[in-house]
Amino acid sequence: MHKLRNWPVPQVQSVFNPSYPKTIRLMVAAFFSLIMSAHIMPAYGQVNIFVASSLVDVMGEIAHEFEVERGISVSVASAGSSTLAQQIVAGAPADIFVSANAQWVKFVQERTDFLTEEALFSNSLVVIARADMVIDITYLADLPDILMGQRLAMGDPAHVPVGNYARQALMNVDIWQQLKNSLAPTSDARAALRLVATGAAPLGIVYASDARDKRVRVIYEIDPALHGEIIYWGALRVNANAQTLQFFDYLGGQKMQDVALGFGFLATGGGEHN
Repeated sequence: MHKLRNWPVPQVQSVFNPSYPKTIRLMVAAFFSLIMSAHIMPAYGQVNIFVASSLVDVMGEIAHEFEVERGISVSVASAGSSTLAQQIVAGAPADIFVSANAQWVKFVQERTDFLTEEALFSNSLVVIARADMVIDITYLADLPDILMGQRLAMGDPAHVPVGNYARQALMNVDIWQQLKNSLAPTSDARAALRLVATGAAPLGIVYASDARDKRVRVIYEIDPALHGEIIYWGALRVNANAQTLQFFDYLGGQKMQDVALGFGFLATGGGEHN
């Protein structure tokens, strides 16, 4: 399993100095062309899947099972949905993109050759504290009194799906205005959990699937009616190779649902959304 790289472009202007012999300049150009091709091109027959950070464990497991069953290599890159979407639009070689909401799938579809999308599974939100902290909460609306000005860790609601869902919930219990200036906004779902686990923030709002981490404990389950339904959408690149089509079909199968449930995710009605 591989973490997403930033796909940097080497700064090589100085080696193309016009005073160099033409043969040398051509050799250097060919050399860097080879490096860039190796850097961004996926291996033949390999499936490259970009997934929201909250999916890194479950996708790692399902990719492993698929590789064992089919003998096809799967590379899993993970980051925040917004980061992944922008990387794909910039040219990162994803065959499949799984986002924590439909917004970033649409962003990619409008700018690239990704079309088909399918609802894979769902999730819920919880409030967490460090495992050794003694904190009780009866109502979500109690958060401002409990925090007393301390930071609440959650994904940045401006672009991170889990943060957007959390903001909806806080708005619907009329405490967003009290808390919006006391946030510890993060770039993805897992980062908020790490802030709580390390004591950098006393409380956080994360996905229930992430709260399985033994360093934290759930102190409150947020009512799903307080925010939009959390659905993970898988999107497929047009003209994907046979190996990618096999894996995309595998993602929509019963085995994937069973594995996801084991990692704390929820089933969804499924179907396409175009």
